[in-house]
Amino acid sequence: MSNLIFFDNKEMLKRKVNKWARKINPARKLKLWLKQKFGWLGVPVIIPYSGYGNHEKAFFIGCVSEDKGLAKPEQTHSKWENFIAMAKRFTSDEIPGVKVKATMLGMEQVSLTGHKGIFRFEFNFKNENISFPEDPWVNVKFELLDQVSEEQLKTEATGKILLLKPGDSSYGVISDIDDTILVSHSTNFIQKIRLMLFKNAYTRLPFEGVAGFYRALHKGYQGNCHNPIFYVSSSQWNLFDLLQDFCDIRRIPQGVM
Repeated sequence: MSNLIFFDNKEMLKRKVNKWARKINPARKLKLWLKQKFGWLGVPVIIPYSGYGNHEKAFFIGCVSEDKGLAKPEQTHSKWENFIAMAKRFTSDEIPGVKVKATMLGMEQVSLTGHKGIFRFEFNFKNENISFPEDPWVNVKFELLDQVSEEQLKTEATGKILLLKPGDSSYGVISDIDDTILVSHSTNFIQKIRLMLFKNAYTRLPFEGVAGFYRALHKGYQGNCHNPIFYVSSSQWNLFDLLQDFCDIRRIPQGVM
């Protein structure tokens, strides 16, 4: 979940989107066209990932795709239910070339989704009279501006962005996820696939003591800091909701993924 690309102006964004559009797999492009042509494309949904920034600039990334219809994970879900949920994560189509509006701290921007339905925003605060809230995690509201499905109603979502202010932190933490906070068996293919397909955010296990240790890192020595944590993973974006739910359930501090 790295290699993020951000854009300085609209012309650069337009060139990048056109370049991405040419790269879309022809079979996938035909599939999307047929689904739109015959009304088979599912209701779109905005999936905000996480963002970060400071008092000068902020970045955010997200995705527009068909609604996967994912239910919230439960401890009682069976292996079959977990398998179906994982299949939904990887079978829905992302939607390129649609406009998304982002609103944060009174500022608005519009971006086009590129390859694999990804959108990116960059907010510049240098010449703006912005009053930053005390909570470093700030809401960003998103709205889909294009109609892509006959059954589509108003499509909105809210994400969180981490805005660091001077003096809020004494250091930052960059941590892997797989086999660092989350037991993944990355070196054992069969065990890794079994965990991914048949477990959910409730039944996946953390390493012992991880939650308390990371909370201590986040709060700092005196317990009053907001030291940022950046989680990195080689997993696909399709697993973002699972990893986020896992951290929430296990009380592992919120961080940028």
